[in-house]
Amino acid sequence: MKLRRRAVCALMAVLLALLPAGCREKGVQVVDGAGETVNLRFLGFKVGADKVEEIDGILNRYMEQNEDVVIVYEGLGDDFVDILTNRLENGYADDLFMISDQALTTYETRGWYGTLIADLSGEEFVQRYNPIIRQLITVDGKISAVPMCLSVVGMLGNMDVLRACGIGEMPRTFDEWVRDMEIVRDHGYTPMVNYQGNAASISFLMSGRSAAPFIEGARTVSEGLTAEEVYAGGIRDVYALVENGLIDREQMSGETDARSYRKVLGEQFADGGVAFAVAPSWSLSAFLAGEPGFQYRYAGLPVGDEGPLTCVRASVLVGVNNEGPHREEALRFLDFLMQPEHIESYAAEQNSLSPLQGAQSGDPLFAEQLALIGEDRIYSDTDSRIPFNLLKLLNGAAAQMVRGDPLDRILADFSAGVQAGRRPE
Repeated sequence: MKLRRRAVCALMAVLLALLPAGCREKGVQVVDGAGETVNLRFLGFKVGADKVEEIDGILNRYMEQNEDVVIVYEGLGDDFVDILTNRLENGYADDLFMISDQALTTYETRGWYGTLIADLSGEEFVQRYNPIIRQLITVDGKISAVPMCLSVVGMLGNMDVLRACGIGEMPRTFDEWVRDMEIVRDHGYTPMVNYQGNAASISFLMSGRSAAPFIEGARTVSEGLTAEEVYAGGIRDVYALVENGLIDREQMSGETDARSYRKVLGEQFADGGVAFAVAPSWSLSAFLAGEPGFQYRYAGLPVGDEGPLTCVRASVLVGVNNEGPHREEALRFLDFLMQPEHIESYAAEQNSLSPLQGAQSGDPLFAEQLALIGEDRIYSDTDSRIPFNLLKLLNGAAAQMVRGDPLDRILADFSAGVQAGRRPE
């Protein structure tokens, strides 16, 4: 009897350790005979303390309003995709789970949307989302997950460095940007710092440079171009920047950790002496934590021939286990989670934007990004309609550039990856 009691206590200790602090208070409940407790398991990303508090608060509010429900949040780190994929494959996935950008196309290719993962397209809360977001998350009429944030990717510029080099404004076009980096280098400053990880900084440049001709009307989809032809231009142009030293191969080679952007932006860029850095909105807190002592601007990516673009992502996507024992309760909680007050608060903590219709941001840091969104000068590297894992392939191309692989090999490997990863027609 004592042995069994110890085992139960040990199991409870493990479960409690997985909970954010506030959830632990409600993790064990005594429920009278009037009803049974519904235990929802929510698998998500491992996040910092401030974001844990935000999630924790939402979970607690739901449990206070629904005393027969206990929600256990489990946060995982870099092995998140592998663990979730394994759980889905083996039939013991959590009731709700976040879906990584890295896995969106993979799960769709495997036919899991509408089967293992619930199709949310008929849920009322989907209508709260901005039409751009609904477009990004819809594949063949199905919506597998809904986002808590609209993330953007732009370019940070050190205005003190630029002005010291005789440059008064952030570059708007690709040619202007290349010219400015050459001027910066000639004045003895570092043109740019970069990182690899789950979303290599130069992958945003490759995808944006490739998308720009279509956004600006120089090319059209009616030309019947292959995916390889569409993205070859962006890969070539960024490869040229690496080869001529404007993008420092050696500096980037040391930044391979999944969260290397924190060091690159929070230390190398924030310390000064560097002109430019690609910065997703979720990385801005790391940059600001570095307490930059210079004037900076957060502008669009100078990847077009007519002007800048911003990369947009439907981020922190949450899906529901279609085969879970508490599917309906999970959907009710997801509706609660995606209420405007929760979304807007969480997005602000993420240094991102709300994905809901009519949402605005009072943060002047995002002024140019919002203007570009309003002008439809946007693209996405995680658009669920792309029939292969573009993010993975461009990260691979970035790693090859850092290694010094020749351009023809990079293009050939990209083409092979497109063919291998393309979803069935």
